[in-house]
Amino acid sequence: MTVKIFNPHWFYQGQLSDKDRNILSDTYDDFISDNDNFHNYWEESCNNLTSFRSSTNNSIDWNVFKNCLYSNITEFINEMKPRTSDVSIKFDGVWINKYKKGAYQEVHDHATLRCNLVMVYIYKSTGDECFTIYNPDREIDKLGLDYCFDTMNQRTISPSLKTGDILIFPSHYHHMVKPNLKDEERITISSNFFVGPSE
Repeated sequence: MTVKIFNPHWFYQGQLSDKDRNILSDTYDDFISDNDNFHNYWEESCNNLTSFRSSTNNSIDWNVFKNCLYSNITEFINEMKPRTSDVSIKFDGVWINKYKKGAYQEVHDHATLRCNLVMVYIYKSTGDECFTIYNPDREIDKLGLDYCFDTMNQRTISPSLKTGDILIFPSHYHHMVKPNLKDEERITISSNFFVGPSE
């Protein structure tokens, strides 16, 4: 007999090809450089700038982003060992986030009926471990088992990320973006999407 693990947490981390990174830069650099395309949508809980629900967010061609990430999404789906041969992918919004020095994003999740996965693309990294996935379950702490055993209860994980990296994880995961401590601006592209068997 042995100790067995159930209900593991997971995330996918991949890297966009240089070719696709250049395509995204050629497509979105002008939009990103114009601060009129961004606002502080979540001003009560964070101070980053975002194109989320801005008047110009849908003026750019997000199909370029989706096409460039197609091979990574395919790799993710294959690694997840789908139970159907035909998986449907429905995007539910794509937007850009800008983090100037001191800017951050609070702990939150994206769970809705239209979104079961979240994607984050590191458009421009500042070389720090900026992104943290957070497990809010504190029940095991109340029992004191962590003081006696290695319970494998990892509260947070901050993947090492560089420009061109992609994260995909379930939308109910709590996550946050740490304050940018560098003078250089940090830029990400976020997306919600829903996967399921094709109808």
